Amino acid sequence: MHWDGDHWNLATSPRASYYRVWGSGSNDVWAVGANGAIGHFDGKEWASVPSGTTSPLFDVAGRSKDDVWSVGAGGLVLHWAGSSWAKVSTPATQDLNSVWPASASDVWAVGVGPTILRNTGNWSATTPASANLYYSLNAVWGSASNDVWAVGYGSSFLHWTGANWNAVPNESGSVWYSVFGVSDTGTVYAVGTGGVISRYSGGTWAQLNTGAPFDLQAIWGSTPNDVWAVGARGTALRWQGSSWVKYSTGTTSTLQSVWGFAPNDVWAVGDSDVIRHWTGAQWFPVQGVAGDFSHVWGKQPEDLWVTDLSGRLLRHTSAGWSSVDSGVNTELYTVFGVETNDVWAAGKGGTMLHWDGAQWTSVDAGTNDDLYALWGAKTNSIHALGSAGIHLLWNGQRWDLIDPGSGDCVNAVLGFADDDLWLAGDMGSITHFVGSAHFSAPPTNNNLFGLWGAPDGGGIWAVGMGGTILHRP
Repeated sequence: MHWDGDHWNLATSPRASYYRVWGSGSNDVWAVGANGAIGHFDGKEWASVPSGTTSPLFDVAGRSKDDVWSVGAGGLVLHWAGSSWAKVSTPATQDLNSVWPASASDVWAVGVGPTILRNTGNWSATTPASANLYYSLNAVWGSASNDVWAVGYGSSFLHWTGANWNAVPNESGSVWYSVFGVSDTGTVYAVGTGGVISRYSGGTWAQLNTGAPFDLQAIWGSTPNDVWAVGARGTALRWQGSSWVKYSTGTTSTLQSVWGFAPNDVWAVGDSDVIRHWTGAQWFPVQGVAGDFSHVWGKQPEDLWVTDLSGRLLRHTSAGWSSVDSGVNTELYTVFGVETNDVWAAGKGGTMLHWDGAQWTSVDAGTNDDLYALWGAKTNSIHALGSAGIHLLWNGQRWDLIDPGSGDCVNAVLGFADDDLWLAGDMGSITHFVGSAHFSAPPTNNNLFGLWGAPDGGGIWAVGMGGTILHRP
């Protein structure tokens, strides 16, 4: 799309999925994206430019028409010096999400890990003292070499002042995707999930009221007329048959998951050490726990499991909360079981763990894809789903590939029987698995993160980005 000063116009470009755009002027605009795609606009038309790679490119930025940088998957860095794109060697191995050049001789790049690179002649890695606050940085921008901001998955922003990185708290629990500022005034803006915008001015960050709804990450109900949905900025909504009502949770951190056993016994977990317990009248904070929690599930009230992005798990029993070693340090996204001594946890890079009642053991899932959802009807029939729609099935002996996945990522699963599964994911995709899969198009393109429905009727609920709530009677 192109803004001409009055309205947006559709521009014809080489066919590709583009992620970021940058230009030095109206006749020098670059776009980068999937499969190494690079497009260039010369003021008259868009043309495809060889990148020399098929890896996805996540950002592009420069200082002039002859000095442009692009970064992407696996630590990839490309440089344009006026005639062609060339690969540049760096120490990074994880995805780089953003690049910002302070000058021709001072360039910053950030990404997963968290990874922070700086080029002042050669690329080198730096690690902030507060790196444990993050597992990914999504954007970097600065006004000068001694005034650089980095934002991402974390309760604080990182600020480079010339000698080191400092963590600067912000009041929102959002995931931050972009940062940009006005150099002359010292004002900086960051935008995140759910339409959240935060502004830095006068030495502090403050959230702006945009009126935008917040992302909803998960949903669970005790009955069709008692349903909870949770999400960004500590949002907790309750449905009791006629309308959704918002309840205070006492946090602005994102609530990633919700699970319960009765109308007066519901748990919610999220980022930045947050666990909340609903006992019928209000949400109570759980003290003495630490982590970025991704999922909560339990077979019974006195046996509750919580996954953490550090790779460990928390367990709640009649004796209280305890940390249980999983044997891995990779991010865990989901946990589910059919019995208290038959529990599964899954996560990044195909990580798969099994609890037998005494310890967690790694199990080969046969994939390197991220796994976000688990469900099963019995011990020898557990479904695992994730990136690109991959679908695995545990048969009691091994994980079999049901569908290699070639579509949208599956973020949530709701099961009623082995041949009656509902899957929800990116771009509003909802699939009903009945031994084979078919696609059902809901009225949204927003990513969906949570599913819930009662087996005895009342319909199915789906929640997702931008406060999306869908109901199938």
